[in-house]
Amino acid sequence: MTHESIPTPNLESCPEPSSASPPTALAASRLPGTPPQVDEARGRQMEREQQMHEIAAQIGTALGKAINGIRDLPDRVRHGLHLVKGQAREHAGSATDAAADMAQSMSERISSLRQEAAETAAQWKEKAGQRAGELNQLAGEQIAEARSRVAHATRETPLQMIMGFAAASFVIGFGLSLWRSHRG
Repeated sequence: MTHESIPTPNLESCPEPSSASPPTALAASRLPGTPPQVDEARGRQMEREQQMHEIAAQIGTALGKAINGIRDLPDRVRHGLHLVKGQAREHAGSATDAAADMAQSMSERISSLRQEAAETAAQWKEKAGQRAGELNQLAGEQIAEARSRVAHATRETPLQMIMGFAAASFVIGFGLSLWRSHRG
């Protein structure tokens, strides 16, 4: 029974995040009748989204490099141990001591890499928690802004809102009846 290894992508070849700066509120196009506060909020939101995208790309790149290094580690250890065994046979006596030293240093290096991986994972976990908090705050701001817009629209144009809800309900009902009739 042979096991074929699954090809894995080389994550180090992933493109680096672009350094292009996100558009600001001043560069955002203004819609007629849109208050400046909405344009500023959209600009801040676009900047936050760009920053989060760049940080996510940096985390992904670092994670890819770490995974590639760890993925290659067993082969390097096996190769190193194979070399150690061959040298020990050739040189006997003093080579045995050298092989033991090399094995010890490799073991220390493996421990060091594991510790670095654990530290990196802890850092990513902390960054992910921070980003989740920021996204939660951003979502809260967007919900508050949407509520404000709906409240404004219902006060200013109540008949259009009622007609819009009625039209949307009609379309949804019609779509559901079509779906049910074709379903079986």
